[in-house]
Amino acid sequence: AAAAAMRRRGGVGDEARAQSQSTSQTSGPSAASWFADANTNPSKAYAEKFVACYTVAWIAAVAVVVATEAYVSFTAMSYLLFGLVLAVPCFVLPLLLAACGLDPDTGKLPITQRFWFKINLWVGIFGFIGNYFLTHWFYTQLGVSYIMPQG
Repeated sequence: AAAAAMRRRGGVGDEARAQSQSTSQTSGPSAASWFADANTNPSKAYAEKFVACYTVAWIAAVAVVVATEAYVSFTAMSYLLFGLVLAVPCFVLPLLLAACGLDPDTGKLPITQRFWFKINLWVGIFGFIGNYFLTHWFYTQLGVSYIMPQG
C-alpha cells in the first residue's frame, strides 16, 4: 500500500528516473552516434571513423580474393605482400593525413599520444600474442591443417 501511494505521488524512483533521462539527453555523445564525441575527444573520434572506413576497405579486399579464389594461386610471398598491402595504410594514411593538416591533433599532440597510434599499438601487441602464443592451440585443439606450400 505504501509503495502504491509513493507511485501515485511521484515517488523517489520516478524523480530519479526523470532526472537520469534529462541528463542523458543533454550530456555526452548522442545515443545515435557510434563514435566518440568529436568536441570532447577529437583524437578518438577521428581514429574511430578512420578505422570504421578502413575496415570496409580491407574486408572488401579479402572478399574479392575469396570470391575470385585468387588465394589458390598465392605463394607464401603473395600472402605476405597481401597482408602488408592491407596493413600499411593503417600506419601510413594517418601520418599522411596529419601531414596535410587533416588530423584534428596536428600540432596539439605528439604522434605517440594520438588515439590512432594507440589503436595500432594495441592491434600489434594483440596480433603478436595471438600469432606467437596461440597458433599452436589453433592447430592442435581445433584440428586445423596448414596446406600452404612451404617456400
